[in-house]
Amino acid sequence: MTSIFKISAAALLCVILYLAFWPVSVRPVAWQAPEDAGYQGGFAANDHLAALRMIDLEGRIGPEDADIGPDGMIYTATHGGEILRLGPEDKIEGFAQTQGR
Repeated sequence: MTSIFKISAAALLCVILYLAFWPVSVRPVAWQAPEDAGYQGGFAANDHLAALRMIDLEGRIGPEDADIGPDGMIYTATHGGEILRLGPEDKIEGFAQTQGR
């Protein structure tokens, strides 16, 4: 029993020594981080929404989606399934009722 243990331990030691001194072509090199470029490009500060004007949808929940129609009006869908048309000077008109489908 002890001879099997000694043979197993010797084989394990040989495998460990083989793997520890195994020649590899990889040489470790420290990674040099690039210099921080700051906030520019896609990360630059912008004020595109500074002039944003909120439109009251008169108690409706939404909008869920919005698009500009061929007539230049804004069309938007609400949570209740109503499609609204927003006219000049933020005039809101019910355009269609889809019942949420």
